[in-house]
Amino acid sequence: ERYDLWLRLHIPSGKQARAMRREARRFSYLPGISLVLLVDDPARSSLRRVVNSVRRQLYANWQLCIAFPGSAEEAYDEIGLHPSEAKRVRIATVKPEAGSEARDAALALATGEFVVFLNQDHELKPNALFEVVRFLNGQRDVDYVYTDEDRRSGDRGLGEPFFKPDWSPDLLLSTNYVGQLSMY
Repeated sequence: ERYDLWLRLHIPSGKQARAMRREARRFSYLPGISLVLLVDDPARSSLRRVVNSVRRQLYANWQLCIAFPGSAEEAYDEIGLHPSEAKRVRIATVKPEAGSEARDAALALATGEFVVFLNQDHELKPNALFEVVRFLNGQRDVDYVYTDEDRRSGDRGLGEPFFKPDWSPDLLLSTNYVGQLSMY
C-alpha cells in the first residue's frame, strides 16, 4: 500500500506532465538521447509496449534506433510505426540471432550525445528521460547516469522496486546494481 501511494505521488498526471514538458523546453542543456533497442522476438506484445513508452517521453530530444530481425516494412507494421517517423525511429534490419552484430547495427544509427540500451521487456515511465536530463542540467560533467527501476509483478502492475544507492565502486565490485535505465 505504501508503495502504491509512492507511485501515485511520483508518476506524473496530466497537469504535472504538461508542466514537465514546458520545463524540459526551458532546459539550458538539451542533449540528444539515442535509445538502442534490440528486438529478439517481433511477435511479442512487449515490443509495442516499449516503443510506445519511448514515444510518450516528456523530454522530446530523443531518437529510437531499432535492430530488427526482418525487413524495415515488417518492423513498421509490427511496431505500429508510420514511415514518416523514420527521422526519429530508425530501423537496422539484421539476421535473427545476430547478437553483437545487431547491437552494433543499431548503435551505428545513433546520433545522440548519450545512449541508452533497451530490450523489448523494458518500459519507460513518461518522465524517465526528463528526470535524467533534469539531473544532467545540474551536473554537466557526468558521463554515465543510472536510475532506480521497477518490474511488473503479475497482474498487479508495478511491484518490485529497486531504489539504488549513490555511486559506489566498492559495491559495484560485488554486485551489478546499476542495471536499467543506464545512460552512457
